[in-house]
Amino acid sequence: MFIPRNLDTRAEDLKAIQSKELQKFETFATEFSNNLKILQNKNPGDTAEQLFVDLLKNCQLKIHSKEYQFTIFIVSDGTIFNIFKYYWKNDWFECYYSFIWAIFKFEFKIPYDDRKLFIANMVQKYFKFKFD
Repeated sequence: MFIPRNLDTRAEDLKAIQSKELQKFETFATEFSNNLKILQNKNPGDTAEQLFVDLLKNCQLKIHSKEYQFTIFIVSDGTIFNIFKYYWKNDWFECYYSFIWAIFKFEFKIPYDDRKLFIANMVQKYFKFKFD
């Protein structure tokens, strides 16, 4: 016969799990922010890579804890214009078309698959992400 645990104990367990998850996210966000600061001081020389770095020079990391819990935004000049968005819980990384994707499409005429690979490589290199 199944006997349910005390609801107070279950609520405490849930709070403990959420607290650990939040600590992991905060650690990740701090590391992500540090990587952004390091990137902003780079001068790689390669034209496409230099443009990628230059696009992120005046950006900052934003976290909207209530609306988009466990989501990191990289925004341009402190505005609401998002360049990248990372959903930490789902491990999903988004690149915004008009700011990053289109620039490499039209400025460098990089084909779709190469552009996708280039941006993934830049994100891996500077933010220490691993993509499958």
